Amino acid sequence: MRRGELPISRRRHFFIAVLTVITLIAITAVAFAVHYAASARQFAASARRNATSATYYAASASRQHAVALSRQLAAESLAIDQSQPVTARQLAVAAWRVSPTGQARSLLITLLTEQQRKGMLPSGHSGVDDVAFSPDGKESCLTWQSSLIPARRPRGRSARRRMRA
Repeated sequence: MRRGELPISRRRHFFIAVLTVITLIAITAVAFAVHYAASARQFAASARRNATSATYYAASASRQHAVALSRQLAAESLAIDQSQPVTARQLAVAAWRVSPTGQARSLLITLLTEQQRKGMLPSGHSGVDDVAFSPDGKESCLTWQSSLIPARRPRGRSARRRMRA
């Protein structure tokens, strides 16, 4: 045997040892891969649950914000009812549209009942100056441009006549 040469059996043992080490490294790598894949699946499931919870809490916060805004609009409407009835009614409708809460409903009913009881016709910035009804309630008259009063029947048919104020 020459110097530097190993006998065949020693080479075979060395080759088997190297293959065993490589196999152990591969098995360890597979074990780590399986472990991290399972961890990734658990993390993904947790992330989905968290996303679902976040969506639920965001929707809940949005509803709570709408209710709070509705209540604030209703309170402002009630506060300015005597001084600015048109704006108060607009705020009441806005409160109902933002979130149909019991407070907004109650306010709308209160304002409409008051309007009916007082015979009010809040009209904002229109050209109508005043409204009057005939004693029998079959005709209504609007003062418009301070001198003309077109007479109208309640069902929408015009009487086609004008009266002087």
